[in-house]
Amino acid sequence: MENKIKGNKEKKEIVWNDQWLLNIPEIDVQHKKLFGIFNELYALAKNPTNDYKLDMSRIVKKLTDYTVYHFGSEEQLMQQYGYPELASHKIEHKSFVKEVFTQIKRLSNDNPSDSFKLYAFLMDWLINHIGKSDALWAKYLLK
Repeated sequence: MENKIKGNKEKKEIVWNDQWLLNIPEIDVQHKKLFGIFNELYALAKNPTNDYKLDMSRIVKKLTDYTVYHFGSEEQLMQQYGYPELASHKIEHKSFVKEVFTQIKRLSNDNPSDSFKLYAFLMDWLINHIGKSDALWAKYLLK
């Protein structure tokens, strides 16, 4: 599976894999939802519509709204269970949000390759974040 975009090569679509389950049902459902939103972005980049700009703005709005909701859910659980690395996890979330907004500003009105770059960043970040940082706090919560 291609992990990075090189030149004009587009990243391949990634579908949910249960290896990313944390066994915290509420959060697992949210992670699957994020994958779905990211893949909506991929589908639009792959097959641009006549209303590409409007459709992309709807997906970006859904992405940002749901990300804020999801991060809030995670952070609330970590706080509720006294997770000692909550502060550093929040920093990861803030860094992600900052980068997403930077990349959104770069989105070209008519160039799906910018959307593929955003998609690549989103998926790489989410998979790494779930596999590392989220796995650590989930293990802590499930003790």
